[in-house]
Amino acid sequence: MKRVSTVIMLAGIVMLLLALGSDVAVDGMGGRRITNNGLMHDRLVNIILSVALILGGLLLKMLGGNLSGPYLQAIDQLPKAEYFARWATAILACACVWVLVVMYLWPTKIAGVLLLGAIGWATFLPQATHTAIGRVWLAVVLLASGVLAWHVIAITTSWINYLTVSLFSDGVALIGSGSVMVVLSVLVLAPLALSIAGFTVARLKAKRA
Repeated sequence: MKRVSTVIMLAGIVMLLLALGSDVAVDGMGGRRITNNGLMHDRLVNIILSVALILGGLLLKMLGGNLSGPYLQAIDQLPKAEYFARWATAILACACVWVLVVMYLWPTKIAGVLLLGAIGWATFLPQATHTAIGRVWLAVVLLASGVLAWHVIAITTSWINYLTVSLFSDGVALIGSGSVMVVLSVLVLAPLALSIAGFTVARLKAKRA
């Protein structure tokens, strides 16, 4: 529970800093900055959630010793090298999935959080470290391969190309182009290459163990 509570507290601190630094003003007439009530409300909600996470993590650290189940105990007992390897995998895999799914399709916040949370949970399953890491990276490889196959079809089929650009409009806007080729090279091949590298390293380390 010690490591889990520390992560919860750190997540709350990061959220709090981001919330406090968020801009709640928009450009108005004559170049003036006008405070936006909706942005102020969002910042207030984020501040409340971040403070709740910090307090929850602190309470778990102080009182959660008796609440640790086998899953949490296994995390606390991981060697430091394996613990940080799992964290690196969770962060990088979440980044790949964010690019491949969340950035493209913009699902609801709850769906995005559940998806990334599932990756974190799978990365820290109480099993051999390189086995857990390899399975996470394999899932990302399959996801990236599926998106790559979709784009290859889109390049050769005009109506699928149009559907892709409209469906992935938010992701396309982030790189300032409506070209599926640019999206393919920047937002698909990079996660695919990273996931293949992660899976290969995990497999090699699992064989050596």
